Amino acid sequence: MKVRPGVTSEKYRNMSFEEVMNNLSNRQAAVYNMILEFGPVTLEDTAKLMNVEKNCISGRFTELNDIGLIEVVGEDFNEARNRKIGLYKVKKWDPQFSFQFGRA
Repeated sequence: MKVRPGVTSEKYRNMSFEEVMNNLSNRQAAVYNMILEFGPVTLEDTAKLMNVEKNCISGRFTELNDIGLIEVVGEDFNEARNRKIGLYKVKKWDPQFSFQFGRA
């Protein structure tokens, strides 16, 4: 990799991260930050942490997963509904990955 004076890989990573975060809607960014801070988490856990109903953020999980910012890394069991539910975490940041999406 060509090294330029005053430019580090961390600078590129931070610039890319800021670019991605600037393109997320407020709700997407809030969900992303919750998953980043508390992950791996379920949709239900995140809704409780944010003090909102699941249906208010379930679409944001789908959008963040579709654009490659989060991923399912396991499963938990919801006893109340007697079914398996996904555990999500933020994907390892790859500064070479290009995100192309609009505001939701």
